[in-house]
Amino acid sequence: MKFSTILKVAVPLIILAGGSQIIGVLGAMKPPPEVKKRGPVGLAVLSEPAVLANVSLSVEAQGAVRPKRQVQLSPQVSGRVKYVSPNLENGGFVKKGEVLIRLEDADYKLSAVRAESTVASARQTLATVIAQAEVARTELEELGIENPSPLALREPQLAEARAALAAAEAQAEDAALQLQRTEVRAPFNGLVEQKSVDLGQFVSPGSPIGAVFAKDAVEIELAIPNDELGDLGLPIAFNATRANPGPKVALTADVGGQERNWEGYITRTGASVDTRTRLVSVFAQVDDPFGKGADGDTPLAPGLFVNALIEGRVLNNIVRAPRSALRGLDTVYVINETEEEIEDRDTRLENEKQEEIAEARQAAKKTQEELGYTIPEEAMEEKIAKIEAKYEEIAKKNKEADEAKAKDPLAKKETEETTRIVQSLEIKTVEVQRTTKEYVYIASGLNEGELVITTPVQAAMTGMRVRTFETDQNEQDTSDGDDVIALASDSAIGAN
Repeated sequence: MKFSTILKVAVPLIILAGGSQIIGVLGAMKPPPEVKKRGPVGLAVLSEPAVLANVSLSVEAQGAVRPKRQVQLSPQVSGRVKYVSPNLENGGFVKKGEVLIRLEDADYKLSAVRAESTVASARQTLATVIAQAEVARTELEELGIENPSPLALREPQLAEARAALAAAEAQAEDAALQLQRTEVRAPFNGLVEQKSVDLGQFVSPGSPIGAVFAKDAVEIELAIPNDELGDLGLPIAFNATRANPGPKVALTADVGGQERNWEGYITRTGASVDTRTRLVSVFAQVDDPFGKGADGDTPLAPGLFVNALIEGRVLNNIVRAPRSALRGLDTVYVINETEEEIEDRDTRLENEKQEEIAEARQAAKKTQEELGYTIPEEAMEEKIAKIEAKYEEIAKKNKEADEAKAKDPLAKKETEETTRIVQSLEIKTVEVQRTTKEYVYIASGLNEGELVITTPVQAAMTGMRVRTFETDQNEQDTSDGDDVIALASDSAIGAN
């Protein structure tokens, strides 16, 4: 046989063998086809439904307790202290009108006696002048003088005597008042906060002797932002009345290592806004803080720093969502759910078979372009036949599994779903009414029952696919049936 004839026969055989080997290698390297999961792949997020509720707003603030009435006691006259009440001590209780200190009053008593004697003398003088004026009037009438002069009637002397009596009485009242002021009395029922005097001490008018505050009520000035004043439903310069009482206030403080609680109410608000802090003062009052208003045996004492929770107005039928759902000032991410048709198992496997056949043809084309070898049609048909055989085997195993399930009375009867729920993100702008540490209250832009996303989402866009963890679990449960059988069979054949 000639060498040229041998080449004509051998070269096609070598090309066919090499092409078949290349296709076989490519087929072995190709991973087995993946079975698609039920449901779209999206970002896993946490979500909670928005709820419709009637919400009682509240405002938190802090402030120091101070007496509603407090006075600094001091004498109005000078003298040496000869008596100090035993109740005039820090923390002592004093009653209204109780004598707290008494000054030496001998000089003031003498002044009062002298003033009284001057009054008596002035009265005697006035009586004498009145008698003389009456005698003068009678004599003038007997003489027949019809228009006597005021001097003849002794009217100037009478006016002078009356003026002298009035001055003497005024001096007597002043002396009595000075004597009375040698005693300093409690102006109301209260507690002594400070004592600044002791027995034998000389005091002058205005010298402090102690401080007393009333125990009937205490007050707390609370500073809140101007916008939170609207949550309370109060205007600036509000004053509570019986017809329009102020909101209630819950007060708490740590006393002796224990949390104590008191109840009060708002009596008024400030008449202006602080230009530096932009805060408005709100005044809370607690009645009888050392009695009925105390927390057991713990009164609401002046000087305590308390936390206040002010009861605000009620918002009816407002949408509430978790605080973590709010993005920025007025944005939330909502999950939209739509229904999408699902391919059945046989259609899905058929599509995957056609994709693998197309990939094999593409590999052969690439081999021709890169290596310069043309794969014979017989080799391609053999490869396609193997692919079809593989998927026929998968279909056979799935059918056997279905028949086994049908015969098993204990097997779970399931119907393959034809649709699935697809979840996507939507960005919504909302009108925020109020925010707290836990919740955001939305007046408009969000509806009851809508799922709001509470986890962080980077580069969020309307329409992007998401999935909740509940959806993940459902998809995992439904994917444990027929598709798992197909995947296992496919992998076994692909390894061959």
